Amino acid sequence: MFYDTFLSLCSEKGMKPGRVADEIGINRATVTSWKKRGYTPRAEVLHKIADYFGVTVDYLLGKVDLPFLSKDEDGLFGIDAYALTETKKPAPTDGDGLSETARQIMECVNRMSPKEQETFLAWLQASQGRG
Repeated sequence: MFYDTFLSLCSEKGMKPGRVADEIGINRATVTSWKKRGYTPRAEVLHKIADYFGVTVDYLLGKVDLPFLSKDEDGLFGIDAYALTETKKPAPTDGDGLSETARQIMECVNRMSPKEQETFLAWLQASQGRG
């Protein structure tokens, strides 16, 4: 799971995984172990990768579908402003931040219980054909 996301981000950036490893300062053999053994990097490496690509660690781990979202320990969604501005993926609007509608949606989601969030996310993904 992690390696697929990492590979996709490398591809979007037009780079090979080994080159990204060099730029981040990690051993290329480590990347091979992610691929062949399905390993997930340690927290400090995850943070380096997230910073490099401008995404959240939760996105790298497949916990959220949008690169600027994260979940807290209670399962509540939050927006990572840094990832929102730094990511190369399109933002939910024209790139200047969240639209008023998107902001209101996030406020509603943040007020939901973790179970309600899971239900909402499942509905949203199903409505977009990703469920």
